Amino acid sequence: MTKRGIGNVPDGVPLAWSIDKASREFGRTEYSIRKLLKDAQERPDAENCFTTGQLTKVLYGSLHEQRLKKIAEEVVRLEFENAVDRSEYLNRDDLESGLAQLIGAIVSIIRNSNLDREAQNDVLNQLSGMRYVLTDVASRQNRLRSQGGNGAEPEKRPGRKKKRSSAPAPEPAGAQEVWRAMHETAAHTERMANGHFFDSAAVEDLIRVYQTNQKPEMLGEVIRRCEPIVLSLIRSKATMIYENEDELTSIVNTKLLKSLPQYCPIRGTAFAYVSRIALNMLASTVTRAKKLANRYPALDEVISQTVADPAANIDSQLAVDDLCHQIRAIKSACELESERQAQRWLVESFIDAEFCLRRHEYADACMKVYRLSHRRSRDLYDLTLLEVRRVLWTEARHEPVSPEQLRGARGLPLLRYTNF
Repeated sequence: MTKRGIGNVPDGVPLAWSIDKASREFGRTEYSIRKLLKDAQERPDAENCFTTGQLTKVLYGSLHEQRLKKIAEEVVRLEFENAVDRSEYLNRDDLESGLAQLIGAIVSIIRNSNLDREAQNDVLNQLSGMRYVLTDVASRQNRLRSQGGNGAEPEKRPGRKKKRSSAPAPEPAGAQEVWRAMHETAAHTERMANGHFFDSAAVEDLIRVYQTNQKPEMLGEVIRRCEPIVLSLIRSKATMIYENEDELTSIVNTKLLKSLPQYCPIRGTAFAYVSRIALNMLASTVTRAKKLANRYPALDEVISQTVADPAANIDSQLAVDDLCHQIRAIKSACELESERQAQRWLVESFIDAEFCLRRHEYADACMKVYRLSHRRSRDLYDLTLLEVRRVLWTEARHEPVSPEQLRGARGLPLLRYTNF
């Protein structure tokens, strides 16, 4: 028979723990125990002591409360699954995809109809408002406690009016394709260029104010609103193969600055005016570039390689500075500002270390400086190095390389970007 142990716990009297004794018993500091008790709003007794239940609750949590939370989450999940089984909720991605196809067909019918331009624009503007209907319904079905959500209760059935918030609901994720199709249906007063909505009436008002008051800030606002349309035309016409994109934008903006005082709204809308100027300047630039190419042919590569270079063995600081300038001017495809800063840091590290360090050394240092994950730091290294090689591709001679030759080389991780 096992001998019954004799402890030092008194019978009939609950234990009362002071902070210093509780810290020694449970292996925690007095500061941490006092903070946990304060956060949990646990009150001491008259002698400034706490019970065992209070200490175990704040130190280890309450199993009963966790079970209640788990049961509540399971109830919410079952309600949602039952609603899906009863077809009370539709798959939003599939619905948006079907609506995009339907809207495309409706737009084609309207544009080919006998309605006048104003009537077509009115119908298409009403049709583009469908995006707000979907967004509003989605926000009112949301159970999360957020802006536009219903909180713990879903939306009530039709029959009882519910006051809606005047604040617009947030844009749902995954709806870009549908909204792009809807925006194409809008009137010419709201054209889209790379996600930018061009308000022709607002631009006309700004031009009118500038023609009256000659305020430079109005002119700057007009150029800012027109720049996305100019970039869209440059990229759609592929004119950047003849001239740099920034240079083309500067050429069009210079022409706009000179011609805006002569704009007349009676002859056309601001959208048509800006588009025509941009197209004319792009055509003139391309024509001039072609004439220069015919007049001054490029040096043959075979001949250039046979010409002796007297300064081949001289380390030219100007050439090094030019290469560093080209490397620092590379573009980033990342959207997060922290990742862009990490890529700028990588570029400066490439130049400082003269590309002598290995991939893991750059990536590990980037993890410590910008607190990136192991995988993301190496992805940013690969993307940055790939962009550097793309910019400097014409600066060196190249020979065909097979994947087998890259084994053990630092260029092996770049094989997955072969298609790019």
